[in-house]
Amino acid sequence: MTKKTLLSTVIIGLVVGLVAAGAVLWYSSWKLMAAGEYNAVFLANGQTYFGQIIRQTDDTIVLTKVYYLRPTAAAEKDTLKDNGQSVELVRLGGELHRPTNTMIINRDHILFTEVLTADSPISKQIIAEQ
Repeated sequence: MTKKTLLSTVIIGLVVGLVAAGAVLWYSSWKLMAAGEYNAVFLANGQTYFGQIIRQTDDTIVLTKVYYLRPTAAAEKDTLKDNGQSVELVRLGGELHRPTNTMIINRDHILFTEVLTADSPISKQIIAEQ
């Protein structure tokens, strides 16, 4: 091989390697969650949202099929118990400002997330409403 051919091969190899490394970094920064998996997202302000985390970056998570708990009278239908208090699971979107059912949440406001089991009362109710 001539020096020119060798140099061209090295440059092409470096470019291909950089493109592959960039693709891996891009994919890992947009971690896609398992389809059908429901999560609880606990925020620093005390609010908890439930839904599917469909994308994550270092700064945000994207939550769809969003629900939250609202205190309710014990006699109402579809009530759940949260620390002895009757609550209802409410789908995001019916509020006065009519938000979409997707939230982009800043990670700085998230305390932690949990994956809900398939037999969780919240998972079951979300699935039943879909």
